[in-house]
Formats: sequence, structure tokens, C-alpha cells
Amino acid sequence: MSLEIDMPRQEMIKQYAKRNLVELDNKGGYYIRHLSAMTLEKLNGKSAIAAELAHRDMLINEMRNALLSCDEAMEYMSEYDIPLMLPDQVKQALELCKV
Repeated sequence: MSLEIDMPRQEMIKQYAKRNLVELDNKGGYYIRHLSAMTLEKLNGKSAIAAELAHRDMLINEMRNALLSCDEAMEYMSEYDIPLMLPDQVKQALELCKV
């Protein structure tokens, strides 16, 4: 199966940065958990890994859209007696899920 990308190579935006693996593990075992799962599941091809990343991106976008809906609802309901902390939490969550 051949996959063509319409975007010329020089216009592609860099997607991956060098990550601090120790920090990722210190903040929740993120790296070692994925490394172990990928090893156990024999997920070592680029296509299989890209599929998992694409699925993760899709879930992140769905969560971001849900947060945006919450943020819009908070804006609409701002004239009512809503605890001031809740809209700030939604805005903070939106900031955290920016890709």
C-alpha cells in the first residue's frame, strides 16, 4: 500500500522534538509504559506506530472540542451564578491540550 502526501517535503512542519525521557517517566511513567507495550505487542514498524499516534491525535482533538464547547457554554452562562473557578479550569485545560 502506497501513501502519497500532497504537501511538498520542504513545506512540512517538524512534528517531533527530542524529548526528556527521564522527565516523561518521572511525571507518570509515560515513556517506559509505551516502550514496554510497543515491545510486548511487537509494534516496531513506522506505519503501526504512526497509526497509534494518529489515533491519539484524534482523541486529543475530540477532548479539545469538548473543552471548547464547555468554554463556549461558560461564556454564554457567564451572566448566571457560576463559580468563577470553573471557567478558569476549562481555559487551563484548553491551554494544556494545545498541540
